[in-house]
Amino acid sequence: MCKVELDEEVVLYWDHYKPISKGGHHVVDNLRPACAACNLRKSATWPISESRIKEISEEVIMVRNMMDLG
Repeated sequence: MCKVELDEEVVLYWDHYKPISKGGHHVVDNLRPACAACNLRKSATWPISESRIKEISEEVIMVRNMMDLG
């Protein structure tokens, strides 16, 4: 979601686009890679709109930038 650079030392997780808890299935069509911060921030949100995905992405990027300054 945050489009993290893959050359960074970032652990990617499999995110269920439609969460299992909301009726999603553990199948390839419902999985996408996500950094830990995006995956945890999204949690079991469903339905998830493009604007919410953008909001999560911006929040995660802002936190990363603040961590880089510290």
